[in-house]
Amino acid sequence: MLQSGLCALLVEANVMLSPKRDEERIKDLDRKALHDLFKQWYAIPDELYDDLKLLGELRNELIHPAHTSTGTADNWPEYLKRIKEKGLLQSTGDPAGDYIMLSQIASHRLLVWAIDLTEQLWQIVFRAHPEKYLDWALPLARIIPRGPLKEQA
Repeated sequence: MLQSGLCALLVEANVMLSPKRDEERIKDLDRKALHDLFKQWYAIPDELYDDLKLLGELRNELIHPAHTSTGTADNWPEYLKRIKEKGLLQSTGDPAGDYIMLSQIASHRLLVWAIDLTEQLWQIVFRAHPEKYLDWALPLARIIPRGPLKEQA
């Protein structure tokens, strides 16, 4: 759902609220991955890009799971190792055997990471389009307990 919300925000900011219709951006929304759109349109830092791409891979694994085992002793797929290396999973810490993949995903650390990542990205979009968002986004951020969106001097 976090990625769907980011995608909807990109559509709103770059197509629906734009004064003129940009056909190339509309086509990009259909043919490019979310992380590539953020990199192209907002020049996000590489670490943010890599994390958004990783979040997309995790989302794909949950929505379109492989109906086979991960093939690893720790029950975590190799292509998602960065998530485990970040310490975001519910894990025994034993590389020779760990909880099943879905149990490892049931982690508050992973949830907080995904929410923080999403929050950083919506802040980037809001700041890139202040005429569209800052009138209502800044006051809203002040009442959200985690709201790190701050006015820049």
